[in-house]
Amino acid sequence: MRKLLKSKDINKSRSEQLNKKLAERDELNEKLAELDKLRVWLNAVMKHEKFNGVSQSMNLDFTSLKIHNDFHLKYLLGLYLKMRSEFKAIDNENTVFLDVNSLENLYEYYCFLRLLDEFEVEPQVIKGLIKKDLAGWIIDKSLFISIGDLNGFACTLTFQKSFSLKKGSYSQTYEPDYTLTMKSEDRTYYLHFDAKYKTNEGRVKKEDIDKMHTYTHAIKNTIGSVVLFPGDIDTTYDCDTSKVGSLFFRPCKERQNFKETVLKRYFSSPQGT
Repeated sequence: MRKLLKSKDINKSRSEQLNKKLAERDELNEKLAELDKLRVWLNAVMKHEKFNGVSQSMNLDFTSLKIHNDFHLKYLLGLYLKMRSEFKAIDNENTVFLDVNSLENLYEYYCFLRLLDEFEVEPQVIKGLIKKDLAGWIIDKSLFISIGDLNGFACTLTFQKSFSLKKGSYSQTYEPDYTLTMKSEDRTYYLHFDAKYKTNEGRVKKEDIDKMHTYTHAIKNTIGSVVLFPGDIDTTYDCDTSKVGSLFFRPCKERQNFKETVLKRYFSSPQGT
């Protein structure tokens, strides 16, 4: 009797699973039918005489006033940017998709290029840093850009270098926007930079300095962390064996002696540790 009941239960379970799969198949077929109708409709729309003479374009001018002033075009632009941000590079671990969907992102890339310029990096040194992928333009995170010798240390610059619990962090995983690595024969130190497109009446905001404290005290061998921001006033705070602060980077405005300022304010720490 028990075997008979068990057999009935098994058959019932199999029947329920089969019905569920049939229902899922029917639902999928309905969606495919809807997509096919949409495809036919789109083809019919694209053949309308209003589209005669409209050529295909692979470029979109994000600065166009027509796009930003027209409500419908602005809405479509927002949809396009959201869709594009969903694409991922082929190698997600070592590459970053260049997605200019906000001023914050644009400023982050600007500061990186500005750092390369301020540290006088030769063009041939950064060959291959930014390249075309199937998903679009990407930055290669695995590339160490040589800055040369600074105060007796061999220095390299990296984009979004990852520090995990097993690789340089005391706790969580952190990825500062840019990291300057300083190496001598027996020592390695880090100086981190983070781009923040915001100010507080020309000064750096408190929460951004707080973030620099996090980088400085959570990432091993860090001598300092600096906010790059479009303000007017630099700041520097001394910790026990490190420093945190801010340096203003304003587009279309030069700042004097950036490299000398960084060396004077932050590179004094390794010599004394």
